[in-house]
Formats: sequence, C-alpha cells, structure tokens
Amino acid sequence: MIIKSIIILIVLLQSQQAVGQMNTCLKPSGCSSDECCFNIVPKTGEICHPIMPCYEPFSKDCCLNTRVAFTTKGKMYGYAIILDDPYSYRDKGKRFLQIWLGVPYAKPPTRGNNLRFMEPMQPDYVDKWDATYYRPSCPQPLDRLQGLTNPVADEDCLYLNIFVTNTTLDEAKSNVYPILVFIHGGEHTYGSAQFTPGHVLAQTNIMVVTVQYRLNAFGYLRLEGSEATGNYGLMDQVQALRYLQQEAEKFRGDRTRVTLMGHGSGAGDVALHSMSPLSGMYAEPLFHRAIWLSGSDLMWGGFTIYPGESQRYALELAVKTACTNQEPGEMLSCLRQRTHAELAGAASDSQVHERSWLGKPWSPTVDGKFILDTPENLRSQGRFAQTRVIGGITWDDGAQFTTDLPGVVENASLSAALFKERIMNISLAVFPHDEHAIAKAIEFEYTDWAATDNDTARLQMLRDLYSDSRNDPKTRYMGAYHGSDLQYIFGLPYLNASNWTNLGIQRPNFGYAADLDMNMTDYMMYFISNFVIHGNATPQLVRNFTWDSFRWNNRTYFQLNIQDNFENDFNLYQDYRTYHYAFWNNFFPDLVVRPARMTTIMPTPAYLAQYKTSMFALGGILATIVVLIAGLSIVLCRLMRTRQTT
Repeated sequence: MIIKSIIILIVLLQSQQAVGQMNTCLKPSGCSSDECCFNIVPKTGEICHPIMPCYEPFSKDCCLNTRVAFTTKGKMYGYAIILDDPYSYRDKGKRFLQIWLGVPYAKPPTRGNNLRFMEPMQPDYVDKWDATYYRPSCPQPLDRLQGLTNPVADEDCLYLNIFVTNTTLDEAKSNVYPILVFIHGGEHTYGSAQFTPGHVLAQTNIMVVTVQYRLNAFGYLRLEGSEATGNYGLMDQVQALRYLQQEAEKFRGDRTRVTLMGHGSGAGDVALHSMSPLSGMYAEPLFHRAIWLSGSDLMWGGFTIYPGESQRYALELAVKTACTNQEPGEMLSCLRQRTHAELAGAASDSQVHERSWLGKPWSPTVDGKFILDTPENLRSQGRFAQTRVIGGITWDDGAQFTTDLPGVVENASLSAALFKERIMNISLAVFPHDEHAIAKAIEFEYTDWAATDNDTARLQMLRDLYSDSRNDPKTRYMGAYHGSDLQYIFGLPYLNASNWTNLGIQRPNFGYAADLDMNMTDYMMYFISNFVIHGNATPQLVRNFTWDSFRWNNRTYFQLNIQDNFENDFNLYQDYRTYHYAFWNNFFPDLVVRPARMTTIMPTPAYLAQYKTSMFALGGILATIVVLIAGLSIVLCRLMRTRQTT
C-alpha cells in the first residue's frame, strides 16, 4: 500500500556530490568569518540545495541550511532540514533537524596507514570537514549491502552519523539532548550504519548516533604469538563512545545521558560493554543505559568460548590468502599486505570447524583488555555495570532460518518429514555426541502434540525452535522476523519513495499499511525515546498502562502486538516461553555432555589438511627409500656370494 503520510521531507545529498574537506564557503552579507558560513562549496561544486518548499515566493534565506560543529578535531560542516512543513512527524513550531554524516572518530585503519589489525587511534585534526554524506561501509562482500542503492565498502570506514533536532531557530537558546548510540548487527561480519537513518527517531527530542565499526577479520582477527589480539571492532565502538564524551555538546548532545542500543550481534556487543573496564565498568562510564534487541553475548556467535577457536580461523584465513608457513609475526605482516577485498572475501568463507563449538567465525573473545574473562565468569562474580536495560525479541525471530525449506514460502507450512530432517541437521551441525538422541529430544520439545498433523503449526514450532535456542508485514510466512522491529523503531514507515531514494536505501518491495504501521512506529519510538530520556519507557500512563520491570519473582514482560483491526495486544505477561527455556537451560546441557554411545570422529581442520598431506607424502617417500635400500642390499649380497663361489 502506498504510504499516505510522511514524517519529514528529506533533502539529502548524494555521496558523489561532495568529497573530503571544504575548499571554500559562501558567506551571507555582513559575515566576515567561517563561523557564519552557510552555503558550503566543496571541491566538486556547490552542495547547498534549496529545501522544499524553498522556492518563490519563499525567501532565498531558507537555503541557509549549513550547520557547523566546532569540535576539538576541526569544524564539522553538516546541514539542517526545516521541519515546519505539513509533513513533519510532530508539528511543534518552527525548528530544524540537524544532520552530520560521516564524522570521523578515529584514524582510517587502512593498509596504507599501517593501522590494520591495530586498536583505533584518535583522528587527525582537520580545519573543515564535509559532513553531508555517508561514508563507505566497512569491508565485506558487496552482496551483503544489496539494500543500498550504491554499495561501497572500504577500510576507511570509522565514522559516525549524527541526527538531532533544535526546537528554536535561535542558536544561543538551543538545548542539549540525551543520546542514543546504535550498534548495528550482522554476525560481526556484515552490516552498515546507513541502513538505519535517524531522521525520524531524532524528532522525539533525542540525539541519534549510528556507528560504523570494523567487521569480520578486520575487527576480530586473533593470532597467537603476534600483536593481533582481536576485538578491534569492539575497541572501535569504545573509541566512538569516547569521541562522544568529548565532543557531544558541540553537536547539542548530553554526554551524561547516553544509551547504548544494539541489534543482533550488536546487542551482544552492548552486553559485553557492560562488563568491560573500558566502557560500562570504566570509572566514568561511557554510557548509562542499554537496549538489547534480538541478541546478547549468550547467543550463537555472541562470544567465542573455546580458546583455540579464534586461532583456527586466523590460520585458515592465512591459508586462503597464501600467508602460511611463516612465524606468527610474519604471517600478520603478510595479511596486512593483502587488499581489503581479498581479506573480506576469504573471511566470509570461514566455517565452523568443530560441531561442539557454539561460536561463529570472527566473534569477540577474551583479550585481557576490553574483556578480562568469559561473560559467564564475570556475571557470576558480579562484575558488570548496574544499569537500566531493555531487552527484547520479535515473536518470530528465528523465521529467517526456515525460508529455504520447500513449501514454506508457497504454502506457509512444513511437512513432518522436513521438520525431522531440519532438526537432525541442527544436531549434526552443532552438537558433538549422540546427535540422534539430541534430535529426538528437540523434536519432542517442539512438537505441537495437540495438532501433530497440522503443517502450519509445525512451521511455527520450527520458528520457535530457532528463536528460543538462539536467544512486519514482509511476508505471511515470516511473521515478525529478525530485524523487523528496527523499521518501526527508526520510523521508516513514515518515509515516502523520494525519502528512500535520497537516503541511498532501497525501499522494501512490500507496502506498508499506512495507518497500522505508523501506529506501531509511534508506540515503538515513544517507548524507546522515553527510556533514553527518562530511563523509564512509561514515565506516564499510556492507555492506563505502566511497563513494570522484570524481576526474578515475576519474570514480567511487555508484549506489543497491533492487529489489523487495531485491537491492540498491549499488556504485561509473565514467564515468557518458560518451558522451552527450561528445556534449553536445564535439561539440554546435561543431554549434550552425556557420553556418546560410540567415539565421535572429528573432521580434520582445513588449516591442518596440507600438513597431514605432507606427512603422508613424506612417509611414502621414506618407505620407498627403505624398499630401495633393502633391494640394493639383496643384490649386493648375491653378487658377493657369486664372487666367493667363483
């Protein structure tokens, strides 16, 4: 359905229209310094465009839209959008939405700078910086960025995007706003801050900051015996938070009220920050509240548990990039000489080696600096920040793992044979011992015994399985799938077709139900923004409702479900999926550690395969030499006997 209303009329600038620093600027009459510079002229030409409806008979002064943030690292030239038009989300009088895109918070960690696989460093000072367009995403296969109209990946990617309103045109009377910092997900291997523009959410009187950080091997390579200790992506996030502590007020942000929000693997990172002496446990914490969306450090791939796992992935990467048969230091130097495209491609092919490993390639690990021990140990010792936290998932968070099954897309159902087959595949891929017994236990737990012949119910149980064990209207078979909540939290249903184009994001191929989706957006933004501002999602009653906190004696959770007929499921419940979680937390661990009925033969790791081959070859050569020596000995003995006889 075509969206009938939008929040704002966004006039954004394409990345090709501006590059690098400012070259000069045009000053209005009576202006003698850069401080009152409005129209920026970059090296490629003028970038100041009239904001609609900035045309006759309106004053040309409404094109004076540049905003300058005077940071300790230089002047950051962003721009502003006037929000006193009929399309604004909340019409509270004449005000600006101020935007800075591509603000550098660290030096580019590139091969050319010799900073690859190193902790981030403070950015260099620049006199004038063009903060009017998105910078490239961090290195990853470009097919992971298909949602962008012009996907670009580069090592020079450590930038912030900042969105904040100003309730008055008088700069001297502007407020400072609590800050929401968003860490995107993507299994630590892919993703981009550009997918979650903050234009709409910032209109709830908060500053929205989205962060780019290093991914896959660039962010998590750990190589024993070298200076590569891993967790560079997490250290990037720490550096971004430090930058905001130092510079936030220059952008009208309140550094004493920072909420860190993450999604998927990003939520796992937020959980780890709460246990890190560099951020959440720092003497002066870098954030004060947290939001975990569809993830935590306990999820599959949220944290690397086994000490040797990161080393195995590093050596496998070295094999794929022809950096083997060297000392660790030399191997690291070799990896630093490869192009970012070569490394990103090789890192994306990494696979889980052992069936007992519940981690994924390129995940956080204990490094003795950012994280001092495993999360389990730190929690048991009480070594975590005492902050307010919102944590939640979508109803069908695991639905994305069912779309490859035959019949799911076409019929929104699943046969009994495919159900059993998928459960067996899970057991074979993940668990080390008696996979048949484990599969039977999982099948028993996730069979709807009241509807054993119902293919639709069976599909829902498989979705629940993926959601529980890992702790939109897109399509009818996906339901409220993983990530579908982000479009409502960031207010995307309010954007029209031209907004999507200007943002450089491909519009979803499904249509939003205007009233229904905007209603959901209003609620989601209301709860999130109130938590950021007050530390309480419902500081006032909402439809006679107050969100009670979760406690061990009540296990209260809030469920928001807006129906097609606007009959909202808007209530508190208790004990969310208690029986399923009891299965995974209590019964299942004992089943996994039970001795197998027969010895399990573990596959040979990829990085050891060449050495195994070499050993077999060497053994064959030695055996051949022994046979030759034996044969020559026999011949010599016969010759000796012949001479003696003669």
